[in-house]
Formats: sequence, structure tokens, C-alpha cells
Amino acid sequence: MPLARWNYKGIFPKPRDDFSRPSSGFSVTTSDPQTRAFRYVPDERNLAVAVLRPSGSSQTSVTAISELEGRIFGDFALEVHARTTEPLTSGAYSVVFRRASPNNYYEFLVNAQGSWRFARFDGTGPSVALSDYKRNFSIRRSPLPNQLLVVAIGPQMRLYANGELLGEFQDDTYLRGSIGLKTSAWQSPVEVRFSHLQVSEP
Repeated sequence: MPLARWNYKGIFPKPRDDFSRPSSGFSVTTSDPQTRAFRYVPDERNLAVAVLRPSGSSQTSVTAISELEGRIFGDFALEVHARTTEPLTSGAYSVVFRRASPNNYYEFLVNAQGSWRFARFDGTGPSVALSDYKRNFSIRRSPLPNQLLVVAIGPQMRLYANGELLGEFQDDTYLRGSIGLKTSAWQSPVEVRFSHLQVSEP
């Protein structure tokens, strides 16, 4: 299906995951519980992804990714709501998609100050900015929630925030992979609550 024919409105038949069940498939284990934490919050229907011990540097981030295990997506649309639990001036959250391996994926990031970035990670080196940090009036600053949407068909990808199109991109480096929800912290701990996840495939 051409991307131009797949409008973001009405593409989700029903919620895929309201995070009310830990058995839904997002990873919540970590080899370093002093640095990263993952947990379902069933009463609030949230998935919490936290960095407990940041780098303390404005140049280097510490990240935590919860991946939907056992599922590979090619063409898809993904929508999720995200918010920080406290007002922050640094920190970010992301939708990670087409994750071919732990360090190879695309990332749609929104930071605490209301800017967004789209990047490709190709291994352990620096990420490739497909669109560097930009401020957009539709993105709310921390701790207010934002609705993020990714629509990917073949090499074409569209990114939305709160119903507004932020950008359209073409890149064929990764055409399939897993999806994940990511928190990034620089100078202070960050906990992000993800909710209202919906995924649709054409």
C-alpha cells in the first residue's frame, strides 16, 4: 500500500496493548537494575521505562529500551502516548522501530523541552541524524503528555506528534525489525510512562 494512501486517521481497528497485563510482551528485565528500571503499572495502564542513574553529562546519555519481544514489523503504523512523571528540563523519550539488532534501528525522539529528532543508529558509533532537533508548536513540554505516531511503508516514513505531521522521510537501510519504547537521560534521572499503544499493519 503506498504511504500516500494510508492516512493516519482511522488506521487502528482497536488498541493492541493498554499495558494492563504484564504478559503483553514488552521486556521488563534488566541486567543493571541500579541504572535502568522497567515495570507495568496496571492500575494506570502504563508501562514505566526509567533511567535511574544518568551520566551526569550534557554530552552523553544513558538509555533504557523496552522491546516488544517476538514480533517483527515491516510496514506498520504505531501510536503511543508518552509523558515524564515529573517536570524536567532534560531527558527524552522515543519510539524505536525496525530494530534489526540491539544497536541498529530508527528512533523518533521527543525531549523534555518540546523538540523532536529523527535518527538512524548503525551500530555502536554516533547516530545519523535524518532530521536534527527541531522545535514544533504541537509538542508539549514536560511533564505534559504527547501522542506520537509513526507510519512506515517500505522506505517511506512519516512522523506525527499530537496529530500534526512533523516530517516525511525516505531511507531503506532498515525495512523490518522489532519495535521498542525508549527513555534517555543526561543529567538527572528520568521516568517515562507510556500508554495507549496501538499498532496496525496494512
